[in-house]
Amino acid sequence: MDKSASLSKSGQTAKSSGKQPRPAKRKGPPKKGKPGVSSQSRPPGGNAGLKRMIGAAILLLVLGASGISFYFHWNASAEPEAEPKAEAPPPDNPLPEAVQALVDAGQLNDALDQIRQLVEADPKNTALLAEAARVNLMARRYKEAARLARKILEVEPEHAFSFAVLGLTSFQTSRFEEALKQSLQAIALDSDLALAYLTIGKVYMRQGKTDEAITVLKEAARREPQDPNPWAQLCAAYIKKGEYQKARLAGEAALHADPDFPYAHFDLAHIYFKQGDATNALKHIQKAEKLFILQENVNWIAKARHNKDMYIKHFKLRPEDVAAADQG
Repeated sequence: MDKSASLSKSGQTAKSSGKQPRPAKRKGPPKKGKPGVSSQSRPPGGNAGLKRMIGAAILLLVLGASGISFYFHWNASAEPEAEPKAEAPPPDNPLPEAVQALVDAGQLNDALDQIRQLVEADPKNTALLAEAARVNLMARRYKEAARLARKILEVEPEHAFSFAVLGLTSFQTSRFEEALKQSLQAIALDSDLALAYLTIGKVYMRQGKTDEAITVLKEAARREPQDPNPWAQLCAAYIKKGEYQKARLAGEAALHADPDFPYAHFDLAHIYFKQGDATNALKHIQKAEKLFILQENVNWIAKARHNKDMYIKHFKLRPEDVAAADQG
């Protein structure tokens, strides 16, 4: 199920080499939801290219080893959208400090207005184009992010981050096989790109391959432990398997990375509901509702309110109980 959560936040700032240092921490919302090059994207050349393609094929075979049915239920887990995580600013950040400050403050529309002017003035600067793509992903402008990624690939055909961007944008338009191929190509070029692993995990969740998704999402979390998205995705996967203790630990890890990540609160509320803990279920679902309101995420506001009403009725809670949980 697509929360169209809060881009992978598992993105990284792009160097011209295609490897991405981590970008600058962005606080609080917005974390809102997410076409790409052809699946016949130009492969790397020579023996090195052959090795990369073989490596990607092996990874695909390994990740395709098992599959368990996955289906998102209205009242169950929240599968977060992928947004590139804004980490510490890289030393070679192509964005001016004033523009980066807007990104850090979550003022993405204002930041993108200035980034657009920078790109028009320097359209061949692949590092700048990659940062522009990353911020567009954060703002859920997937079509523009994909356009920028394709422009980079015209200059640097082996730019790993661009393939990761295309993989995510393909996922957001339900082109799952294309998303898988593009993400695998990104990993073949740079095996540390957490965004690519996150997208593959999301594809496997959609394909009903929960165990495979867990394997890949662990790789994403290992590479970007401060990104709440892989942890929240793991939480959702463990909920589907009924492994609530593991799900709770993954949800708490997501909140450790970002205390205001609404999908983690949503999932933790569901876990506590299943475990009969009325106080924590209500506390987390009300927190999720507030954060979705700040994001103006109408779809998920409705889902949070639906679950909150269900919890109140199920536990026979009084108005004073609801007020107490809201203050807790």
